[in-house]
Amino acid sequence: MPVTADPRLLRFLAAGIGNTLATIAIYQLAVGWLGPVGAYALAWAIGILLVVTLYPRLVFRREGTVRNGATMGAVYLVAFGIGLAVTALSQRAGLHPRAI
Repeated sequence: MPVTADPRLLRFLAAGIGNTLATIAIYQLAVGWLGPVGAYALAWAIGILLVVTLYPRLVFRREGTVRNGATMGAVYLVAFGIGLAVTALSQRAGLHPRAI
């Protein structure tokens, strides 16, 4: 019997890869002007907006609710806070901005 992947999983992976590439590009473009912390914040803000607004419709094929959007946003906000702290510590430790 052939094994087939769930289309939701494939859409989720494609959206995640696209979001990751977009936010990496935003960070790399903005780091020279905003510094590592500012560029990280900008990239994450755009990434969170993409996740909350586009994922429900494009990945899961349903309209997002305010509750689901708030839950996803909260989870990503916690991850953002941790990443922001790591970025700031990395900058203070002297890592090159493009390597952070």
